[in-house]
Amino acid sequence: MLGIIGGLSPYSTILYYKLLVEKALEKWGQHPDLIIRSIPIQRVSQLIRENNIDDLTSLLLDAARSLEKAGATLIIIAANTPHIAADRVASGLKRARLLSILDAVWARLEPLEPRRVGLLATGATVRYRLYHEYLESRGVEVITPPRPMQKVLDDMIRNVAKGLLDTRARLKLGPIIMSLLSRQVDAIILGCTELPLLMGGLRVRVPVVDSVDAHVDIALRVLDEELPTAHNSNGSSPDDGS
Repeated sequence: MLGIIGGLSPYSTILYYKLLVEKALEKWGQHPDLIIRSIPIQRVSQLIRENNIDDLTSLLLDAARSLEKAGATLIIIAANTPHIAADRVASGLKRARLLSILDAVWARLEPLEPRRVGLLATGATVRYRLYHEYLESRGVEVITPPRPMQKVLDDMIRNVAKGLLDTRARLKLGPIIMSLLSRQVDAIILGCTELPLLMGGLRVRVPVVDSVDAHVDIALRVLDEELPTAHNSNGSSPDDGS
């Protein structure tokens, strides 16, 4: 069973659920077995702003252990920035495995053999150097938008987290992406789980790695490896229980 620590934000958690259902149906012919523990984004954001990693870890670990107790064997945090506490949360679990969003993104990036990537993420993710440390240790340079553009990006992300999806925001996203392309990046990472909701039909001339899509794909792959007999691929539809 897959356990999701969600609510960070609720709208990106909905996207996770949608993709998991769609991809599981395509892969197995049935819906995935999963459970979601939604925690308040306001509390998580406050702890991140205060650099209170101890309490952030406690909050996430409590959620992860509740999923583990409910039967989850694999757990994902449906957000990027809270992964600053991921290693500590993972070490506090007894049986379940925590699947890092960073590992999922790297699984998409590695075959591209990038030397330099552009990162679209929250200011907090950038400030904590979450992707910088992970990718620089693998020989990949990380480029982020100029500070004024990062502020615009943060405002856009905050609005999506509040459920305010303004299609005009996509017009602001284009120049931010162009600022990264001007630095000769080989790929761009959507390192915030709200960003896929903003991309719309934007076309980019380099590969774009969507952290949500990558996370979902690798989670289903791991579940398939761990529980190969739990799924059928005959494409049969479940009885209508609605």
